[in-house]
Amino acid sequence: MDLRPAALAWAHEILRAHWAPERYRLEPERERLRLHRGRDRQVYALDLQVWEREGLAELRPGPDGDWSCVLFPAEAPAEAVPRPLPDAAAAVARRAAPSDGGLLRAERALGGAGPALWAVVERRRPDGLLGVELDLDGGERVGFVCLPFERGSRQSAALGRASVVERAGTQIRLPPEARLRSARLQSGPGRRVWTLRWEATEGERRGWVRATFNARSGRLCGLSRSLRPVAPVEGPGRASQASAERALALGARLRFGDGARVGIPAPGLVRVGGELRAGWLAVVHAPRGLYRAVLADERVRFVKLRPRRRA
Repeated sequence: MDLRPAALAWAHEILRAHWAPERYRLEPERERLRLHRGRDRQVYALDLQVWEREGLAELRPGPDGDWSCVLFPAEAPAEAVPRPLPDAAAAVARRAAPSDGGLLRAERALGGAGPALWAVVERRRPDGLLGVELDLDGGERVGFVCLPFERGSRQSAALGRASVVERAGTQIRLPPEARLRSARLQSGPGRRVWTLRWEATEGERRGWVRATFNARSGRLCGLSRSLRPVAPVEGPGRASQASAERALALGARLRFGDGARVGIPAPGLVRVGGELRAGWLAVVHAPRGLYRAVLADERVRFVKLRPRRRA
């Protein structure tokens, strides 16, 4: 199943919630499979660079062969058709662009209305990364991060906790049983965001949802979720989900102490003694780091997860 079209469609949907389509261009950078620790399995990830447009340059040739340029924050007329842009005209457009813009990405000629040419002007550098993640089974939307939406988050006072929680309710669809467990204001180089986390321990879908919001505007900047339908999955060698939760929680407490937290277990195949067995997998947040907990043959095992290296 090719998930790239679905990932691109979601990326455009994320941006168009706040930006007009003519304001940006997306450039795919990397696609990969990544381990989603909340789901204990791989997800499809697509990273894209967002190029923001400054506007249009209208170029007209003068009688002596020189070109004049005027910038407009608009789109080219509907009757514009592609046509090469002369080097002299492109040079004039670059000089007329704003100091942080000036990269010409496309050219259009205005057909039937004289010699005027139109050129799209973008910023010199991409505006930031937009990454989306989809589940490999069916393409469920797992999460995203949109760095351009964090812009301006440090320019003035941050929103209060109550305001952010209220705005979150209009931007995220949560299970009715989800309860807010934490809300933290975090600051870093060039960014300041609120990070909220909800957990659903009852109902038809259980798990967690984590989201980040621009601390000044309250705009949703990132989302990650792990919600699974509750269904008894039993079979030879596999305990029920309820008994697996109890066994994993007990094993984690005995191994790491009362401070360990065990995620929602997921059914899977576990290699035991060279054979694949039905079992349960979960992520354990322990005082000494993250571990993968494996329950198979009524035994709980723990494997330390190595932190991902940032490129």
